[in-house]
Amino acid sequence: ERSVLLGDTAHGVHPLAGLGVNLGFRDAEQLIAAITTAREHHDDWGEASVLRRYQSARRPDNLVTVLACGALSHLFSNRSRGLARLRDLGMLGTGVISPVKRFLIRQAMGL
Repeated sequence: ERSVLLGDTAHGVHPLAGLGVNLGFRDAEQLIAAITTAREHHDDWGEASVLRRYQSARRPDNLVTVLACGALSHLFSNRSRGLARLRDLGMLGTGVISPVKRFLIRQAMGL
């Protein structure tokens, strides 16, 4: 009660490309917004209802990032030759196709 976990503490994300720290930055940004709004309305920003709104606002981004990290971790730790070939082809395509590369970078940054 009256507590918030953010970043790696809240998500337990695999340490892939700093995605956990990016989540933490976005968590902090959203928490600041929730606190600011509560204060503007003279609400107790530590109340469960305020913190639930923060949690609900962060859930979609957190879920996508956690699932993507898990999938990437599995993809790169798997020993299947077929999966390795698909992974290598995907990595090659990502490096060569600039719009895909930009999209993935923006997604990882939360933009």
